[in-house]
Amino acid sequence: LEDMNIKANYAPKTYSVNITDYNEGGAITGAASGVYSYGDVLNLTAKSNEDYVFDGWEINNQNNGNDNEISIVVNESKDIKANFRRDVFLQSFSMSRGWNWISSYVNEPIPVSTFLGNVTHIVSQFDEIIKDPVYGMIGGIETLMPGVSYKMDASYSSMKSFKGHLHDLASTPIELHTGWNWVSYPYVEEKEISDVLVNASEGDYMTSQFGFSEFADGYWEGTLNTLTPGYGYIYKSSTDKTLVFDFSNKQSRAKAMRANTYSDETHSYDVDAHKYPSTMNVVARISGGIDNLNTENCRIYAFAGNELRGESRSVGDNHYLTIYGDDETNVTFVVENTTNGDTFLAKETVMFNSEVLGSRKAPFSITVSETTAINNSADTSRKMKIYSIEGVLINSKATTESLKKLSRGIYIIDGQKFMVK
Repeated sequence: LEDMNIKANYAPKTYSVNITDYNEGGAITGAASGVYSYGDVLNLTAKSNEDYVFDGWEINNQNNGNDNEISIVVNESKDIKANFRRDVFLQSFSMSRGWNWISSYVNEPIPVSTFLGNVTHIVSQFDEIIKDPVYGMIGGIETLMPGVSYKMDASYSSMKSFKGHLHDLASTPIELHTGWNWVSYPYVEEKEISDVLVNASEGDYMTSQFGFSEFADGYWEGTLNTLTPGYGYIYKSSTDKTLVFDFSNKQSRAKAMRANTYSDETHSYDVDAHKYPSTMNVVARISGGIDNLNTENCRIYAFAGNELRGESRSVGDNHYLTIYGDDETNVTFVVENTTNGDTFLAKETVMFNSEVLGSRKAPFSITVSETTAINNSADTSRKMKIYSIEGVLINSKATTESLKKLSRGIYIIDGQKFMVK
């Protein structure tokens, strides 16, 4: 055999490296995805975008340090990702003309002065500031603080936006005292009330400008299902405690909330939720001697004089009613059968106050026994006297045509109460 020169050639092993080089929070520089040889060193830097901070490396689904600069030796296939988290948030307040319940989810106090071109009155649970035509703004509120809610009276619709860090509940918890507490919703996303409020007690209430819910028997029930960023809330607590929130991502605990068939924003367009600063909430049940009246197909209307102040939503056998106002005034109730339009005047009259009347287990009774439809009145061809519900004479010689021109409300016609729809 002839002499042979035999040489073995070796090459380094190669590995696939995948680098997620960009996402919403920032980017990775220094190397790109590709095929690398065994022993290659990748020098990577994580750079966060505005309002974000670097939150650690993730290599092959394992945490791998929090220094934004890292050297990685290629010795296997690698999947490299830099995690970023938002550190600064945009807080926006969208205000309608009139009263708005608002709260902030940022940790930094927001100067009241930024609202004063539009807002004429700001109220907190314990203080207020008012725009005086001579002396300017008078009162003790200088900043909007995290953890609490406010009521603002706006001259026109507007939006204000601010930046800040997310409310740190660990350092600034929301403390509740027995009774009413004006609280914030300290988060940037809408969440179900049953998912995030984890330490509610029997008999607690959470109210918003557009609805309310009660916690009893381990679940929430009412017209307030969702907590919304920027909205203000008033919490009635049965005990002194710290309000505990859980914002972790998980499926909704459906059994913890008996939902109504209406969303928080389906309040009646006939009721101006922004006209008054305060609400009175009622858990009611309809009773009385009306044959074949299915109370679940009914709606309760609340009137102050001839002004519609509230409209109920039914949840099971109960009706949840938010009534708007700002001072003591008599409230009259009318029940409507939504299937045929029949209306009935309730016997009960209450005085408006910022409380909850009735509860899930002991609802306020709305008793009906007589129809209030105008077409059930006596001979309408003759002249009639029409009074407001307060007893003020409106027309002493009314005719059928006069009745058709009446605005919606409750009237006394020839000594009997009637509802005009």
